Amino acid sequence: MCGVDDSQVAAVIEVMKTTCERRTRLIPAGPNIVESAAMMGAFIEVEVGGAAVFVLNVEHFEQT
Repeated sequence: MCGVDDSQVAAVIEVMKTTCERRTRLIPAGPNIVESAAMMGAFIEVEVGGAAVFVLNVEHFEQT
């Protein structure tokens, strides 16, 4: 989470686009680390990374 002034929103979004790219990775198939012999070596391709950006107006902010 980051809070920036309205004038910096576009710049922050550009930085996030270049540093938070989505990519694919191969991970072991199955819900556990302990796999059956039949599943050993089985991998699935998943998408990782990315970011979700929400631009909100803040009505009140306090710092203590």
